[in-house]
Amino acid sequence: MSRNILFLCHRVPYPPDKGDRIRSFHILRLLAEMGDVSLGYLADEPIPPATADWLSSHCKHVVSEPLTRWRRWLRGGLNLLSGRSATEGLFYSARFRRRIESLIKEIDFDVVVCFSSSMVQYALRPGLEPRTIVDLVDVDSQKWRDYADRAKFPLSWLFRWEANRVRRIESRVARAKAVVMCTEPEAEIYRRFCPQANSSVVCNGVDLDYFSPRKTVPTVDCLFVGYLDYRANVTGLQWFCEHVWPRLREVRPGAVFQIVGRNPTPPVKRLSEIAGVEVMGPVEDVRESLSNARVIVVPLLIARGVQNKILEAMAAGKPVVASPQALAGLGVCHEEDVLAAETPDEWVAATTSVLSDPSKADRVGRNARRYVEDNHQWDACLRPFSELVESAAASERHLEHVHS
Repeated sequence: MSRNILFLCHRVPYPPDKGDRIRSFHILRLLAEMGDVSLGYLADEPIPPATADWLSSHCKHVVSEPLTRWRRWLRGGLNLLSGRSATEGLFYSARFRRRIESLIKEIDFDVVVCFSSSMVQYALRPGLEPRTIVDLVDVDSQKWRDYADRAKFPLSWLFRWEANRVRRIESRVARAKAVVMCTEPEAEIYRRFCPQANSSVVCNGVDLDYFSPRKTVPTVDCLFVGYLDYRANVTGLQWFCEHVWPRLREVRPGAVFQIVGRNPTPPVKRLSEIAGVEVMGPVEDVRESLSNARVIVVPLLIARGVQNKILEAMAAGKPVVASPQALAGLGVCHEEDVLAAETPDEWVAATTSVLSDPSKADRVGRNARRYVEDNHQWDACLRPFSELVESAAASERHLEHVHS
C-alpha cells in the first residue's frame, strides 16, 4: 500500500538553486520515491511554468499560496506586537492554513514532514504529532542570538526578542515524532534546551556530477558565491573587503576579487568601489565562475549548519579558505581539505599561500573533491531521513492496530 505523505515547505522546493531549496528539493525527491506526496508551499516569487510542471509530475497534490512582500512584513510586524515571532508571521497565510486543513481532513496522511520551524504552525497538532517529522535544518534561534551579539541597539534588542520567540517554537517542536538538523553541532545546541526531543542529524549532500572539476586556466584570484541580500553574507563580505582585501592587495597588487550572487543590496554594490573588487551579481552558470577562480573565499562571521557554497566549491575541486564558523558543520581536515582563517593576518596568509603555490592549490582542491565524494553524496546523506519516514509510518500503523 502506497504511503500518503504531506510535505510542507516555506518556499517552493524547485529548482535546487539556493541553500534551503537544495535540501528541500532532495527531500521532496526522496519522499516521492516513498509514497504519494501532497506538497504545500508558500510562494514569495513568481512560479515559472517549468517549476509547476516538475512539481506536478512528482506530487499527487500541490497546494501553492502566494505571499506578497508587503503582506509578509505586515504580518511579521503584527506578530511581534502580539507576542509571537516575526518568523511565523512572515510565513503565515490564513488561506493556506484553510487549504492545508482541508487536505488533512480529506487524506489520512501516514507521515507529515514540516520543512523549517515556520511551517509547524500548519500541521503540528496532537493527532498528527506521532507521525510528524520536523526538519529544522538549523537552530534559527541561535542565529538570531548571534545577530543580536553583533548588532547595535535597537536591532540587538529586536534580534534577541526574535531569538527568544523562535526558541519557543523550537521547544514546541520536541513533541513531534522526530526533529532533524543538518549538522551535529546544530543538534547539540538543540539538545541542550530540548533534551526530551527525538533529534537526529541528516547532513546535506552535493550534486557531484553537476559540480565537477573542470580543466580551465583561472583568471580570477578570489571568488565569493552566495545570495547577496542575506544578512550573514553581506556582513561577512563587508568585513572581508574592509579588513582583509586591502592588505591582500598589498601582497598581490592587481589581484581581483569577484562577488557573484543574486539580489545584491546597495551595501554590497558599493563594495565595487574598492580597488580590485568586482560585484558581478547573478550569473547564468555559477560553475563557470568557480572554474575561473583560483581560490574560493567564505568569510562568514555568523554561520549555521552546512554551507552549500563550500560543498559546491569543494566538489568543483577548488581550494577553499573559510572562517571557522562557516566550517563548523563539516568534518574537514584543515590545511588538507580546506584552509581556515579567522583574523585578517590568517586570511592574508592562507589565501596567498594558495595563490602563490599552484601545487598546493591543486593538492587542496583534489583533497576537497575526495572529501565530498566520501561524505556528501545525497543518497547516503538522506538514508537516515528515509529511515525516519519508515519509522513514523510504522509507528502510526502500530497505534492503529493497538486501538482497533
